[in-house]
Amino acid sequence: MSATINHEGTDQPLPVEVRERPTAHTSIYKAGQLVYDGAAASDESAAAARAAASMEPGTSLNQMLAWGIANSSPEELERRAAAGATAPSQLDQEVLDMLLGQPAVASMRAALGKLDAEGIAAGAGATEAALAALEELEYYCEDVDLAVDFAKIGGLRAALLVLGAPPAAAEGGADDSTAASADGHLPEMRPPDAELAEAACGVVAAGAQNNPPFQQACIALRTHRALLALLVATGEAAAPVPLQRKALLALSAIARGSAEAAAAVLAA
Repeated sequence: MSATINHEGTDQPLPVEVRERPTAHTSIYKAGQLVYDGAAASDESAAAARAAASMEPGTSLNQMLAWGIANSSPEELERRAAAGATAPSQLDQEVLDMLLGQPAVASMRAALGKLDAEGIAAGAGATEAALAALEELEYYCEDVDLAVDFAKIGGLRAALLVLGAPPAAAEGGADDSTAASADGHLPEMRPPDAELAEAACGVVAAGAQNNPPFQQACIALRTHRALLALLVATGEAAAPVPLQRKALLALSAIARGSAEAAAAVLAA
């Protein structure tokens, strides 16, 4: 292959290497308007700073990421990395879900934030807000995929606390279903708010309907044992009849269609 090219009657040698210009010399246009003239750049660092300053965050995730990187301080990022990452707050998680195109998951997180035990005990207004949140969660859990997302973001643990399970029981669940039911003792439940507990049973029942991943999550977190504890309680600790009916509905939804879940319920 010839290493030359004929241009206007003269042979010109082809380039032997690709020479890339610094990115600071790249012009930037937005909506057809020149916002940064790369041809006029002389100093790379100054040009890059001018380019970063002239850019706006934009509306897409890629544009916001590029803007964030361009306007971040490397020293500050190194300091934060050395200090260690902190767990994202409830609001951070909701914002992240919205940015990732998961508004339903963000709404579920917001609803779960209203099920805090201290907040519910604050007064009737907080209880009404928690009840509305549980009704919203039941609506979302009627969708199979959203029900699985509900379990992933800690929804079942929140439901267990509303049912009256002790915090240690709600935080457990690393064991398999056999180990979870091996001791033969049901958890000692705290007296729940009957109306809220009934709504929490509705959430579990909606999510467990023909949903094997959700059923497995219920067994792993011993949700079936908490429901059984509500059903067998006697005397002053006995749950109201409407709550017992909802607990039985949730328990049957967990066991229905899954041999593993049914065996775990029977073994409890």
